Amino acid sequence: MFKKIKFIAVILIFSLIQISISRSEKIECENLFSVYLETDENSVMNILVPCAEKGDHFAQLLLAEEYFFTLKDFALAYKWYQSASEAGYYYATYRLGTMYENGQHVFKNNKKAIELYHEAADGGIEEAQFQLGIIYGEKKWGFILTRDYEESLKWFKKVAEAEGELAATAAYNVYIIYSNEWAQGDTNKWLKIAADLGNEEAIKLSTKLSKQDAEDLIIEYLNNN
Repeated sequence: MFKKIKFIAVILIFSLIQISISRSEKIECENLFSVYLETDENSVMNILVPCAEKGDHFAQLLLAEEYFFTLKDFALAYKWYQSASEAGYYYATYRLGTMYENGQHVFKNNKKAIELYHEAADGGIEEAQFQLGIIYGEKKWGFILTRDYEESLKWFKKVAEAEGELAATAAYNVYIIYSNEWAQGDTNKWLKIAADLGNEEAIKLSTKLSKQDAEDLIIEYLNNN
């Protein structure tokens, strides 16, 4: 009788431990990003892998990032980016595009890369929009894509107007396209926008032009008086 009670007690204790672990894992997955930021690099995979395997799509995205950037395991990065992308994480779709463009784990496929960039850009991903701005302004894509400065401007302007991390560079790229007369537009307006957003080249150029304008006004005044 004593052995039977002891056995039941062990089972109950084990069950309570399992419930505690299960609850802990649930909490970790529910508050994944804060846990991820607070976890050291050596332990982060212990958090991400179980959550990703349980179907947490945000965990799948973070796990893909770890495999890609930290561990350089492109096969597993691709696997988890794919899972996150299928769940509607457009940043993962963008990352898949970069893998197809650069031939990482998959065969290099620019056509597929552009399709994925468009999907991610339509989903609001700044990096994909910026990449399309670059792609449409280049001529290296051959028969896959015709250089189209108007399309390039469309995507650069979208990035600039969102005022995210790439906004200043995107605005300066708009200025470059206009200043080279690859398309018609207000050059000074976009130089000012780029400078106001903090692009260093635009700031230097604006300062130089402002000094030149001041000198021209002085010369014009002296000539007229």
